[in-house]
Amino acid sequence: MRHIQPDHLHLCHDSSLMDAHARNLRATGREVPEPGPSPLGMGGSADRGNITHAMPASHPAIGVLGAQGMPCTRQFAEEVSGSAGDEALLDGALAMARTGLDLAVDPQWRTRCVASRRG
Repeated sequence: MRHIQPDHLHLCHDSSLMDAHARNLRATGREVPEPGPSPLGMGGSADRGNITHAMPASHPAIGVLGAQGMPCTRQFAEEVSGSAGDEALLDGALAMARTGLDLAVDPQWRTRCVASRRG
């Protein structure tokens, strides 16, 4: 096994995946803000950042109406445990599935994604 430093790399989003996801999320009726800084800049860490350096990937986010707490806190869990959280989950899943379908039916995009794999 080879140890890689740093343990958790920053997120490196694939812009075509992020654009497709934003378009599909808007189709659910949600507003999509411009991408901001990586969540890792807020003091968290994620090993999924390492994946985004090896192949095209994205880590989109979705808001939950009324939620003010930071993710991974009891406050946030309580705020998203109702119908607003359920709606965000379903809209996010639908947008992600539609993005996967967009990629699946576009052979040129798929070829670009496969060709851009690193590692």
